[in-house]
Parts: sequence; C-alpha cells; structure tokens
Amino acid sequence: PMVTGVQTCALPIYSSEDDAIAEVDDQGVVTGVASGNTTVTVTAETDSGTQASDTVEIRVLDRLNDEN
Repeated sequence: PMVTGVQTCALPIYSSEDDAIAEVDDQGVVTGVASGNTTVTVTAETDSGTQASDTVEIRVLDRLNDEN
C-alpha cells in the first residue's frame, strides 16, 4: 500500500495483522507463511505532521505442487 500526502523523508512502518499468515518486512515486502487471510497496514507521517495509513487485504493460498 502507498500512503498519499506523506513526506518524502518519512519512513513508512509496515505491519501484518497476523504474522502466522503473512509477514511484512521494513521495505513492505510480504511473504506468505501459511494459508489464510490477513491485513497489511502501512503508516507514515504526513506533510502536516499527522499520521496517515492504508491497508490491503492479503490472501495466502496453498503452494502448488511442483511435481504436477
């Protein structure tokens, strides 16, 4: 997710609602851990000094069998 109106020097903070489903690193890269649904949120300081955030719903599916 991208947060509009954010200072270019502000560092976004990424988080996953459920790290058992999907993890998100400091760069916003999401890695599926197990099947399920979770929400990833990014928060950053806006130009006016307030915080803005955005969320995205993530669905992690079972891995396909590489042998088929």
